[in-house]
Amino acid sequence: MYQDASDEELVRLCQKRLPGDLRPFHALVNRYRDRVINISYRFLSDPHDAEDVAQEIFLKIYRGLPDFQARSSFSTWLYTITSNTCKNRLRRRDRRPSLLEPDLESLGIRLPKNPSTEQFVIARERRDAIQETLEELSETYREALILRDIQGLSYREISKVLEIGLSAAKMRVRRARLAFQKLYERKT
Repeated sequence: MYQDASDEELVRLCQKRLPGDLRPFHALVNRYRDRVINISYRFLSDPHDAEDVAQEIFLKIYRGLPDFQARSSFSTWLYTITSNTCKNRLRRRDRRPSLLEPDLESLGIRLPKNPSTEQFVIARERRDAIQETLEELSETYREALILRDIQGLSYREISKVLEIGLSAAKMRVRRARLAFQKLYERKT
């Protein structure tokens, strides 16, 4: 029943039934848990931190659902909370994150499909260079790349998550890609 409900329906049910009936909230958690952990891991580069932050995020969602006004979609609200919570965790850790590789094709990088040993080593070196390059990007650009090229959010969703205009979101992603390419080319 709850698995087929839309996010909007689940939010309405949560607002009516929490704290007594947790089933609609659990349906939201089940729907978004893997995505939240994935985003958190890409920001934090530590599976344990990602799990901890995911729990913190869903606690914030639980506490915030009664006041959620639906000015944006639930998923946009969730991504905003996820992004902000991860950035706060990074600030507390006082170090830059290490990320998994993004959609490499969007960054103009292609890896072989069935690599030989030599190709595998080359691909591994590329991944390491990509990782280092992502870590060198400013937080602003890194966040834009995570949201667009790793999570696949639309520019409209990015503009809502980052609380900037649509054209600013497009420009930030473009500049982030250019900055990434410039830094990456120095490494290769």
